[in-house]
Amino acid sequence: MGKKAVLYARVSTDEQRDNGFSLQDQISRMQKHSRSKDYEILQILEEDHSAKNFNRPVFQRFLNDLKSGAIKPSVFVCVRPDRFSRNTQKTFEMFATLKQFGVNVEYLEGQVDLNNPEDLLLLYINQILPEIDNARRSVNVTRGMRQAKREGRWMGPALRGYKMEKHGGTSLMIPNEKAKIIVQGFEMFASGLYSQEEVRQKMRTLGVSVSRFQIKNVLTNIAYTGKILIPAWKDEPKILVDGLHEGIISDALFQRVQDVLHGRKHHPTKFTKRSDFFPLRGYLECSQCGGKLTGSSSKSRNGSKHPYYHCRKGCKERFRADEAHQSFQGFLASFKMPDEILSLYYHIMQDIFKKDEDSKKSEVESLENQIAQVQSRLNNAQDSFFDGVIDQPEFTKVKARYQEQLDELSFRQMRTKLSKSHFQQYLDFGFSLLTDLDRYFDEANLEVKQKMLGSIFPEKLIFDGNKCRTARPTQLLNLLTMNINELGGIKKDFPDLQSEKSSKVTTTGVEPAHP
Repeated sequence: MGKKAVLYARVSTDEQRDNGFSLQDQISRMQKHSRSKDYEILQILEEDHSAKNFNRPVFQRFLNDLKSGAIKPSVFVCVRPDRFSRNTQKTFEMFATLKQFGVNVEYLEGQVDLNNPEDLLLLYINQILPEIDNARRSVNVTRGMRQAKREGRWMGPALRGYKMEKHGGTSLMIPNEKAKIIVQGFEMFASGLYSQEEVRQKMRTLGVSVSRFQIKNVLTNIAYTGKILIPAWKDEPKILVDGLHEGIISDALFQRVQDVLHGRKHHPTKFTKRSDFFPLRGYLECSQCGGKLTGSSSKSRNGSKHPYYHCRKGCKERFRADEAHQSFQGFLASFKMPDEILSLYYHIMQDIFKKDEDSKKSEVESLENQIAQVQSRLNNAQDSFFDGVIDQPEFTKVKARYQEQLDELSFRQMRTKLSKSHFQQYLDFGFSLLTDLDRYFDEANLEVKQKMLGSIFPEKLIFDGNKCRTARPTQLLNLLTMNINELGGIKKDFPDLQSEKSSKVTTTGVEPAHP
Protein backbone atom coordinates (compact mmCIF):
# COMPACT_ATOMS: atom_id res chain seq x y z
CA MET A 1 0.00 0.00 0.00
CA GLY A 2 1.34 3.51 -0.90
CA LYS A 3 0.85 6.86 0.81
CA LYS A 4 -1.82 7.46 3.41
CA ALA A 5 -4.31 10.03 2.20
CA VAL A 6 -7.14 12.23 3.50
CA LEU A 7 -9.69 13.22 0.85
CA TYR A 8 -11.30 16.63 1.29
CA ALA A 9 -14.47 17.69 -0.59
CA ARG A 10 -15.92 21.16 -0.06
CA VAL A 11 -18.87 23.07 -1.42
CA SER A 12 -20.72 26.17 -0.25
CA THR A 13 -24.49 26.46 -0.37
CA ASP A 14 -24.34 29.16 -3.06
CA GLU A 15 -21.96 27.14 -5.23
CA GLN A 16 -24.13 24.06 -5.01
CA ARG A 17 -27.21 26.10 -5.95
CA ASP A 18 -25.66 28.22 -8.68
CA ASN A 19 -22.98 26.03 -10.20
CA GLY A 20 -24.12 22.49 -9.50
CA PHE A 21 -21.04 21.47 -7.53
CA SER A 22 -21.49 18.09 -5.90
CA LEU A 23 -19.69 16.62 -2.90
CA GLN A 24 -20.38 13.14 -4.23
CA ASP A 25 -18.81 13.93 -7.59
CA GLN A 26 -15.67 15.31 -5.93
CA ILE A 27 -15.34 12.25 -3.68
CA SER A 28 -15.83 9.87 -6.58
CA ARG A 29 -13.06 11.57 -8.57
CA MET A 30 -10.65 11.61 -5.61
CA GLN A 31 -11.29 7.93 -4.85
CA LYS A 32 -10.52 7.03 -8.46
CA HIS A 33 -7.33 9.14 -8.28
CA SER A 34 -6.30 7.46 -5.00
CA ARG A 35 -6.75 3.99 -6.48
CA SER A 36 -4.56 4.93 -9.44
CA LYS A 37 -1.88 6.19 -7.03
CA ASP A 38 -2.28 3.22 -4.69
CA TYR A 39 -3.13 5.54 -1.76
CA GLU A 40 -4.53 4.21 1.50
CA ILE A 41 -7.56 6.40 2.28
CA LEU A 42 -7.65 7.23 6.01
CA GLN A 43 -10.54 9.70 5.97
CA ILE A 44 -13.04 11.27 3.59
CA LEU A 45 -13.99 14.75 4.76
CA GLU A 46 -17.07 16.59 3.52
CA GLU A 47 -17.46 20.33 4.17
CA ASP A 48 -20.34 22.73 3.44
CA HIS A 49 -18.65 26.03 4.23
CA SER A 50 -17.06 29.09 2.65
CA ALA A 51 -13.34 28.91 1.75
CA LYS A 52 -12.45 32.52 2.51
CA ASN A 53 -10.51 31.23 5.55
CA PHE A 54 -9.81 27.94 7.35
CA ASN A 55 -12.24 28.50 10.21
CA ARG A 56 -14.36 25.61 9.00
CA PRO A 57 -15.71 22.98 11.42
CA VAL A 58 -14.63 19.86 9.49
CA PHE A 59 -11.20 21.25 8.55
CA GLN A 60 -10.55 22.33 12.15
CA ARG A 61 -11.38 18.82 13.42
CA PHE A 62 -8.88 17.43 10.91
CA LEU A 63 -6.19 19.82 12.20
CA ASN A 64 -6.90 18.82 15.81
CA ASP A 65 -6.62 15.11 14.92
CA LEU A 66 -3.39 15.85 13.05
CA LYS A 67 -1.86 17.74 15.97
CA SER A 68 -2.92 15.12 18.51
CA GLY A 69 -1.47 12.30 16.42
CA ALA A 70 -4.86 10.60 16.02
CA ILE A 71 -4.26 10.55 12.29
CA LYS A 72 -0.96 10.55 10.33
CA PRO A 73 -1.53 11.11 6.60
CA SER A 74 1.17 12.07 4.15
CA VAL A 75 -1.08 13.64 1.50
CA PHE A 76 -4.18 15.85 1.62
CA VAL A 77 -6.17 15.50 -1.63
CA CYS A 78 -8.56 18.09 -3.13
CA VAL A 79 -10.10 18.24 -6.60
CA ARG A 80 -8.68 21.70 -7.33
CA PRO A 81 -7.17 24.76 -5.53
CA ASP A 82 -10.46 26.58 -4.87
CA ARG A 83 -11.77 23.52 -2.96
CA PHE A 84 -8.84 23.97 -0.56
CA SER A 85 -8.92 27.76 -0.17
CA ARG A 86 -9.89 31.02 -1.87
CA ASN A 87 -7.37 33.13 0.04
CA THR A 88 -3.81 33.11 -1.34
CA GLN A 89 -2.04 34.26 1.82
CA LYS A 90 -3.83 31.83 4.08
CA THR A 91 -3.28 29.02 1.56
CA PHE A 92 0.53 29.27 1.79
CA GLU A 93 0.36 29.65 5.56
CA MET A 94 -1.63 26.40 5.73
CA PHE A 95 0.83 24.70 3.35
CA ALA A 96 3.56 25.51 5.89
CA THR A 97 1.46 24.25 8.82
CA LEU A 98 0.68 20.92 7.14
CA LYS A 99 4.30 20.56 6.02
CA GLN A 100 5.33 20.54 9.70
CA PHE A 101 3.34 17.33 10.08
CA GLY A 102 4.69 15.80 6.88
CA VAL A 103 1.52 16.42 4.89
CA ASN A 104 1.56 17.64 1.27
CA VAL A 105 -1.49 19.12 -0.47
CA GLU A 106 -2.30 17.49 -3.81
CA TYR A 107 -4.82 18.65 -6.42
CA LEU A 108 -6.42 16.62 -9.19
CA GLU A 109 -6.51 19.82 -11.29
CA GLY A 110 -3.72 22.41 -11.34
CA GLN A 111 -1.17 20.35 -9.44
CA VAL A 112 2.46 21.57 -9.55
CA ASP A 113 5.78 20.31 -8.22
CA LEU A 114 6.71 22.52 -5.25
CA ASN A 115 10.29 21.30 -5.51
CA ASN A 116 10.55 22.94 -8.94
CA PRO A 117 11.08 26.74 -8.54
CA GLU A 118 9.63 27.49 -11.98
CA ASP A 119 6.37 25.83 -10.97
CA LEU A 120 5.89 28.24 -8.04
CA LEU A 121 4.58 30.93 -10.40
CA LEU A 122 1.96 28.55 -11.74
CA LEU A 123 1.01 27.63 -8.18
CA TYR A 124 0.52 31.31 -7.29
CA ILE A 125 -1.64 31.78 -10.37
CA ASN A 126 -3.76 28.73 -9.53
CA GLN A 127 -4.25 29.95 -5.96
CA ILE A 128 -4.95 33.61 -6.70
CA LEU A 129 -7.58 32.94 -9.37
CA PRO A 130 -10.20 31.77 -6.80
CA GLU A 131 -9.45 34.88 -4.71
CA ILE A 132 -9.98 37.11 -7.74
CA ASP A 133 -13.19 35.24 -8.49
CA ASN A 134 -14.38 35.85 -4.92
CA ALA A 135 -13.61 39.56 -5.18
CA ARG A 136 -15.45 39.83 -8.49
CA ARG A 137 -18.47 38.01 -7.09
CA SER A 138 -18.49 40.37 -4.12
CA VAL A 139 -18.44 43.41 -6.42
CA ASN A 140 -21.25 41.98 -8.56
CA VAL A 141 -23.35 41.16 -5.52
CA THR A 142 -22.79 44.65 -4.11
CA ARG A 143 -23.76 46.27 -7.40
CA GLY A 144 -26.86 44.10 -7.65
CA MET A 145 -27.95 44.92 -4.10
CA ARG A 146 -27.38 48.65 -4.61
CA GLN A 147 -29.46 48.59 -7.78
CA ALA A 148 -32.25 46.73 -5.97
CA LYS A 149 -32.14 49.37 -3.22
CA ARG A 150 -32.31 52.16 -5.78
CA GLU A 151 -35.52 50.53 -6.99
CA GLY A 152 -36.85 50.73 -3.44
CA ARG A 153 -36.47 47.06 -2.53
CA TRP A 154 -35.57 46.18 1.05
CA MET A 155 -32.60 43.82 1.10
CA GLY A 156 -32.24 41.55 4.09
CA PRO A 157 -34.52 40.11 6.78
CA ALA A 158 -37.63 42.04 7.79
CA LEU A 159 -37.25 44.81 10.37
CA ARG A 160 -38.96 44.47 13.72
CA GLY A 161 -42.59 45.41 13.15
CA TYR A 162 -42.58 44.01 9.60
CA LYS A 163 -42.83 40.68 7.81
CA MET A 164 -41.76 39.55 4.34
CA GLU A 165 -44.43 38.51 1.84
CA LYS A 166 -44.25 37.47 -1.81
CA HIS A 167 -46.03 39.78 -4.23
CA GLY A 168 -45.72 39.12 -7.95
CA GLY A 169 -42.61 37.00 -7.47
CA THR A 170 -40.90 39.72 -5.39
CA SER A 171 -40.48 39.73 -1.62
CA LEU A 172 -41.95 42.86 -0.07
CA MET A 173 -41.68 44.02 3.53
CA ILE A 174 -45.07 44.91 5.02
CA PRO A 175 -46.09 45.96 8.56
CA ASN A 176 -47.21 43.19 10.90
CA GLU A 177 -49.22 43.18 14.12
CA LYS A 178 -46.22 44.44 16.14
CA ALA A 179 -45.74 47.61 14.08
CA LYS A 180 -47.77 49.63 16.60
CA ILE A 181 -45.30 48.64 19.34
CA ILE A 182 -42.42 50.09 17.30
CA VAL A 183 -44.43 53.28 16.80
CA GLN A 184 -45.10 53.49 20.54
CA GLY A 185 -41.38 53.07 21.24
CA PHE A 186 -40.53 55.98 18.93
CA GLU A 187 -43.23 58.17 20.51
CA MET A 188 -42.01 57.37 24.02
CA PHE A 189 -38.44 58.33 23.22
CA ALA A 190 -39.46 61.43 21.24
CA SER A 191 -41.21 62.79 24.35
CA GLY A 192 -37.80 63.13 26.03
CA LEU A 193 -39.19 61.58 29.21
CA TYR A 194 -37.67 58.14 28.76
CA SER A 195 -34.20 56.73 28.28
CA GLN A 196 -33.38 54.19 25.57
CA GLU A 197 -33.35 51.46 28.22
CA GLU A 198 -36.81 52.43 29.48
CA VAL A 199 -38.14 52.37 25.92
CA ARG A 200 -36.50 48.99 25.33
CA GLN A 201 -38.04 47.50 28.48
CA LYS A 202 -41.48 48.85 27.57
CA MET A 203 -41.27 47.38 24.07
CA ARG A 204 -40.18 44.05 25.54
CA THR A 205 -43.21 43.90 27.85
CA LEU A 206 -45.45 44.61 24.84
CA GLY A 207 -43.93 41.78 22.80
CA VAL A 208 -40.96 43.18 20.82
CA SER A 209 -37.57 42.02 22.09
CA VAL A 210 -34.63 44.37 21.46
CA SER A 211 -31.23 44.03 23.10
CA ARG A 212 -29.66 47.04 24.83
CA PHE A 213 -27.09 47.09 22.03
CA GLN A 214 -29.76 47.17 19.31
CA ILE A 215 -32.23 49.75 20.62
CA LYS A 216 -30.26 52.68 19.19
CA ASN A 217 -30.10 50.94 15.80
CA VAL A 218 -33.90 50.70 15.87
CA LEU A 219 -34.35 54.37 16.80
CA THR A 220 -31.93 55.55 14.09
CA ASN A 221 -33.16 53.30 11.26
CA ILE A 222 -34.73 55.61 8.68
CA ALA A 223 -36.27 52.60 6.91
CA TYR A 224 -39.14 52.86 9.43
CA THR A 225 -40.21 56.03 7.58
CA GLY A 226 -40.54 54.09 4.31
CA LYS A 227 -37.18 55.21 2.95
CA ILE A 228 -33.99 53.28 2.17
CA LEU A 229 -30.50 54.66 2.78
CA ILE A 230 -27.88 53.60 0.23
CA PRO A 231 -24.37 54.22 1.66
CA ALA A 232 -21.60 55.80 -0.41
CA TRP A 233 -19.54 53.25 -2.37
CA LYS A 234 -16.55 53.89 -4.61
CA ASP A 235 -17.47 56.98 -6.67
CA GLU A 236 -21.20 56.72 -5.85
CA PRO A 237 -22.48 59.18 -3.20
CA LYS A 238 -24.79 58.29 -0.34
CA ILE A 239 -28.44 58.66 -1.35
CA LEU A 240 -31.87 58.27 0.22
CA VAL A 241 -34.68 56.72 -1.86
CA ASP A 242 -38.34 55.95 -1.32
CA GLY A 243 -38.80 52.27 -0.49
CA LEU A 244 -41.53 50.01 -1.80
CA HIS A 245 -42.45 49.18 1.80
CA GLU A 246 -44.92 51.25 3.83
CA GLY A 247 -43.41 53.52 6.46
CA ILE A 248 -44.85 53.17 9.96
CA ILE A 249 -43.07 56.25 11.38
CA SER A 250 -43.66 59.79 10.11
CA ASP A 251 -40.71 61.91 9.03
CA ALA A 252 -41.53 64.41 11.77
CA LEU A 253 -41.54 61.76 14.51
CA PHE A 254 -38.29 60.26 13.23
CA GLN A 255 -36.64 63.68 13.27
CA ARG A 256 -37.81 64.37 16.82
CA VAL A 257 -36.22 61.11 17.93
CA GLN A 258 -32.94 62.07 16.25
CA ASP A 259 -33.07 65.47 17.94
CA VAL A 260 -33.43 63.82 21.35
CA LEU A 261 -30.62 61.36 20.58
CA HIS A 262 -28.23 64.14 19.57
CA GLY A 263 -29.31 66.72 22.13
CA ARG A 264 -30.42 69.24 19.50
CA LYS A 265 -33.39 70.50 21.50
CA HIS A 266 -34.48 71.16 25.05
CA HIS A 267 -35.85 67.97 26.56
CA PRO A 268 -38.82 67.88 28.86
CA THR A 269 -37.85 67.23 32.42
CA LYS A 270 -36.44 63.75 33.05
CA PHE A 271 -37.05 62.16 36.39
CA THR A 272 -34.61 60.00 38.29
CA LYS A 273 -37.58 59.12 40.53
CA ARG A 274 -41.22 58.82 39.60
CA SER A 275 -43.92 58.71 42.21
CA ASP A 276 -47.70 58.57 42.06
CA PHE A 277 -47.70 61.04 44.96
CA PHE A 278 -45.97 63.73 42.86
CA PRO A 279 -47.22 63.69 39.24
CA LEU A 280 -46.48 67.44 38.93
CA ARG A 281 -42.86 67.12 40.03
CA GLY A 282 -40.62 68.74 37.45
CA TYR A 283 -43.49 70.81 36.01
CA LEU A 284 -44.01 73.16 38.94
CA GLU A 285 -41.93 76.33 39.15
CA CYS A 286 -40.88 78.17 42.29
CA SER A 287 -42.69 81.54 42.38
CA GLN A 288 -39.72 83.09 44.21
CA CYS A 289 -36.61 81.96 42.28
CA GLY A 290 -38.10 80.37 39.16
CA GLY A 291 -36.40 77.03 39.85
CA LYS A 292 -37.97 73.58 39.66
CA LEU A 293 -39.96 72.26 42.56
CA THR A 294 -39.42 68.75 43.83
CA GLY A 295 -41.53 66.64 46.15
CA SER A 296 -41.07 64.79 49.41
CA SER A 297 -43.18 63.51 52.28
CA SER A 298 -43.16 64.70 55.89
CA LYS A 299 -44.12 62.44 58.77
CA SER A 300 -46.59 63.78 61.35
CA ARG A 301 -46.57 63.00 65.05
CA ASN A 302 -48.98 60.11 64.58
CA GLY A 303 -46.69 58.55 61.97
CA SER A 304 -48.73 59.34 58.85
CA LYS A 305 -47.01 60.84 55.82
CA HIS A 306 -48.04 64.03 54.03
CA PRO A 307 -46.61 64.83 50.56
CA TYR A 308 -45.35 68.36 49.87
CA TYR A 309 -43.89 70.20 46.90
CA HIS A 310 -40.95 72.46 47.77
CA CYS A 311 -38.11 74.36 46.11
CA ARG A 312 -34.85 72.58 45.27
CA LYS A 313 -32.81 75.70 46.05
CA GLY A 314 -33.94 76.19 49.63
CA CYS A 315 -36.55 78.92 49.09
CA LYS A 316 -39.52 79.03 51.45
CA GLU A 317 -41.81 77.86 48.67
CA ARG A 318 -43.65 74.86 50.13
CA PHE A 319 -47.24 73.66 49.86
CA ARG A 320 -49.27 70.49 50.25
CA ALA A 321 -49.33 68.25 47.19
CA ASP A 322 -53.03 67.39 47.52
CA GLU A 323 -53.99 71.08 47.43
CA ALA A 324 -51.88 71.64 44.31
CA HIS A 325 -53.41 68.56 42.66
CA GLN A 326 -56.97 69.70 43.45
CA SER A 327 -56.24 73.13 42.00
CA PHE A 328 -54.66 71.62 38.91
CA GLN A 329 -57.74 69.42 38.35
CA GLY A 330 -59.87 72.56 38.45
CA PHE A 331 -57.44 74.23 36.04
CA LEU A 332 -57.87 71.39 33.56
CA ALA A 333 -61.65 71.47 34.05
CA SER A 334 -61.63 75.10 32.87
CA PHE A 335 -60.88 73.92 29.35
CA LYS A 336 -64.42 73.51 28.05
CA MET A 337 -65.39 73.52 24.38
CA PRO A 338 -68.88 74.78 23.54
CA ASP A 339 -70.97 72.08 21.88
CA GLU A 340 -71.39 74.13 18.70
CA ILE A 341 -67.61 74.59 18.35
CA LEU A 342 -66.99 70.90 18.99
CA SER A 343 -69.53 69.93 16.33
CA LEU A 344 -68.09 72.44 13.86
CA TYR A 345 -64.48 71.26 14.18
CA TYR A 346 -65.51 67.61 14.26
CA HIS A 347 -67.35 67.85 10.95
CA ILE A 348 -64.58 69.90 9.37
CA MET A 349 -62.01 67.23 10.27
CA GLN A 350 -64.33 64.45 9.11
CA ASP A 351 -64.71 66.12 5.72
CA ILE A 352 -60.94 66.58 5.35
CA PHE A 353 -60.13 62.94 6.06
CA LYS A 354 -63.11 61.65 4.08
CA LYS A 355 -61.68 63.43 1.03
CA ASP A 356 -58.36 61.72 1.72
CA GLU A 357 -60.02 58.28 1.83
CA ASP A 358 -61.99 59.05 -1.34
CA SER A 359 -58.77 60.12 -3.04
CA LYS A 360 -57.10 56.87 -1.97
CA LYS A 361 -60.01 54.83 -3.36
CA SER A 362 -59.89 56.74 -6.65
CA GLU A 363 -56.15 56.17 -6.92
CA VAL A 364 -56.58 52.41 -6.44
CA GLU A 365 -59.28 52.31 -9.14
CA SER A 366 -57.12 54.38 -11.50
CA LEU A 367 -54.17 52.02 -10.99
CA GLU A 368 -56.42 49.01 -11.63
CA ASN A 369 -57.52 50.55 -14.94
CA GLN A 370 -53.91 51.30 -15.92
CA ILE A 371 -52.89 47.72 -15.08
CA ALA A 372 -55.73 46.33 -17.19
CA GLN A 373 -54.74 48.60 -20.08
CA VAL A 374 -51.07 47.55 -19.99
CA GLN A 375 -52.05 43.88 -19.67
CA SER A 376 -54.29 44.25 -22.73
CA ARG A 377 -51.39 45.74 -24.70
CA LEU A 378 -49.16 42.88 -23.63
CA ASN A 379 -51.78 40.35 -24.74
CA ASN A 380 -52.04 42.12 -28.12
CA ALA A 381 -48.26 41.97 -28.51
CA GLN A 382 -48.34 38.24 -27.81
CA ASP A 383 -51.05 37.76 -30.44
CA SER A 384 -49.00 39.76 -32.95
CA PHE A 385 -45.99 37.57 -32.27
CA PHE A 386 -47.95 34.34 -32.68
CA ASP A 387 -49.50 35.66 -35.91
CA GLY A 388 -46.06 36.54 -37.29
CA VAL A 389 -46.68 40.30 -37.33
CA ILE A 390 -43.59 40.97 -35.17
CA ASP A 391 -40.45 38.88 -34.78
CA GLN A 392 -38.87 37.40 -31.62
CA PRO A 393 -36.42 40.28 -30.85
CA GLU A 394 -39.18 42.88 -31.21
CA PHE A 395 -41.58 40.87 -29.05
CA THR A 396 -38.95 40.39 -26.35
CA LYS A 397 -38.30 44.13 -26.30
CA VAL A 398 -42.02 45.01 -26.13
CA LYS A 399 -42.73 42.37 -23.49
CA ALA A 400 -39.92 43.64 -21.24
CA ARG A 401 -41.23 47.21 -21.50
CA TYR A 402 -44.83 46.25 -20.66
CA GLN A 403 -43.74 43.90 -17.88
CA GLU A 404 -41.73 46.69 -16.26
CA GLN A 405 -44.80 48.95 -16.38
CA LEU A 406 -46.96 46.19 -14.85
CA ASP A 407 -44.50 45.64 -11.99
CA GLU A 408 -44.34 49.35 -11.20
CA LEU A 409 -48.13 49.81 -11.31
CA SER A 410 -48.69 46.69 -9.17
CA PHE A 411 -46.30 47.92 -6.49
CA ARG A 412 -47.94 51.36 -6.46
CA GLN A 413 -51.36 49.79 -6.16
CA MET A 414 -50.24 47.50 -3.35
CA ARG A 415 -48.64 50.36 -1.40
CA THR A 416 -51.80 52.43 -1.73
CA LYS A 417 -53.97 49.56 -0.49
CA LEU A 418 -51.65 48.83 2.42
CA SER A 419 -51.75 52.40 3.73
CA LYS A 420 -54.21 52.42 6.61
CA SER A 421 -56.20 55.22 8.20
CA HIS A 422 -57.35 55.01 11.82
CA PHE A 423 -58.57 58.61 11.73
CA GLN A 424 -62.05 58.00 13.13
CA GLN A 425 -60.62 56.28 16.21
CA TYR A 426 -58.23 59.13 16.96
CA LEU A 427 -60.77 61.82 16.02
CA ASP A 428 -63.30 60.52 18.54
CA PHE A 429 -60.69 60.13 21.24
CA GLY A 430 -59.04 63.50 20.56
CA PHE A 431 -62.24 65.52 20.90
CA SER A 432 -63.31 63.49 23.91
CA LEU A 433 -59.95 64.28 25.53
CA LEU A 434 -60.29 68.02 24.84
CA THR A 435 -63.75 68.18 26.42
CA ASP A 436 -62.86 66.12 29.47
CA LEU A 437 -59.18 66.78 30.24
CA ASP A 438 -59.56 66.77 34.02
CA ARG A 439 -61.25 63.35 34.10
CA TYR A 440 -58.69 61.78 31.72
CA PHE A 441 -55.85 63.17 33.82
CA ASP A 442 -57.40 62.00 37.09
CA GLU A 443 -57.96 58.44 35.83
CA ALA A 444 -54.62 58.07 33.99
CA ASN A 445 -51.60 56.28 35.42
CA LEU A 446 -48.44 58.21 36.28
CA GLU A 447 -46.81 57.53 32.92
CA VAL A 448 -49.72 58.96 30.92
CA LYS A 449 -50.11 61.91 33.33
CA GLN A 450 -46.51 62.96 32.70
CA LYS A 451 -46.98 62.53 28.95
CA MET A 452 -50.03 64.82 29.09
CA LEU A 453 -48.14 67.39 31.15
CA GLY A 454 -45.15 67.35 28.81
CA SER A 455 -47.24 67.82 25.67
CA ILE A 456 -49.86 70.28 26.97
CA PHE A 457 -47.66 72.55 29.07
CA PRO A 458 -44.33 73.58 27.49
CA GLU A 459 -44.04 76.27 30.17
CA LYS A 460 -43.77 75.47 33.88
CA LEU A 461 -46.84 75.60 36.14
CA ILE A 462 -47.08 78.00 39.05
CA PHE A 463 -49.24 77.34 42.14
CA ASP A 464 -49.74 80.41 44.32
CA GLY A 465 -51.61 78.62 47.08
CA ASN A 466 -55.01 79.13 45.50
CA LYS A 467 -54.85 78.35 41.81
CA CYS A 468 -52.56 77.03 39.07
CA ARG A 469 -51.44 79.11 36.10
CA THR A 470 -48.84 79.04 33.33
CA ALA A 471 -46.46 81.75 32.18
CA ARG A 472 -47.70 81.82 28.59
CA PRO A 473 -51.33 82.27 27.44
CA THR A 474 -52.91 79.65 25.21
CA GLN A 475 -54.08 81.04 21.87
CA LEU A 476 -55.21 77.71 20.38
CA LEU A 477 -57.27 76.57 23.36
CA ASN A 478 -58.68 80.08 23.70
CA LEU A 479 -59.85 79.75 20.11
CA LEU A 480 -61.36 76.31 20.71
CA THR A 481 -63.24 77.47 23.80
CA MET A 482 -64.83 80.51 22.14
CA ASN A 483 -68.46 80.54 21.13
CA ILE A 484 -69.70 80.97 17.58
CA ASN A 485 -70.28 84.74 17.93
CA GLU A 486 -66.75 85.30 19.15
CA LEU A 487 -65.37 83.25 16.26
CA GLY A 488 -67.21 85.45 13.81
CA GLY A 489 -65.17 88.43 14.90
CA ILE A 490 -61.81 86.83 14.05
CA LYS A 491 -60.34 88.23 10.83
CA LYS A 492 -56.71 87.26 10.63
CA ASP A 493 -54.80 86.23 13.72
CA PHE A 494 -55.70 84.48 16.93
CA PRO A 495 -56.74 86.89 19.72
CA ASP A 496 -54.07 87.82 22.25
CA LEU A 497 -55.96 86.90 25.41
CA GLN A 498 -54.28 86.94 28.80
CA SER A 499 -55.41 83.48 29.77
CA GLU A 500 -53.88 81.22 32.35
CA LYS A 501 -54.19 78.19 30.10
CA SER A 502 -51.56 76.17 28.28
CA SER A 503 -50.31 76.96 24.76
CA LYS A 504 -50.64 73.48 23.29
CA VAL A 505 -53.37 70.94 22.76
CA THR A 506 -52.47 67.37 23.62
CA THR A 507 -51.12 65.79 20.44
CA THR A 508 -48.32 63.48 21.53
CA GLY A 509 -47.87 60.71 24.04
CA VAL A 510 -51.52 59.92 24.80
CA GLU A 511 -53.35 57.35 22.73
CA PRO A 512 -56.96 56.19 22.71
CA ALA A 513 -57.66 53.07 24.69
CA HIS A 514 -58.08 50.04 22.49
CA PRO A 515 -61.35 48.15 22.89
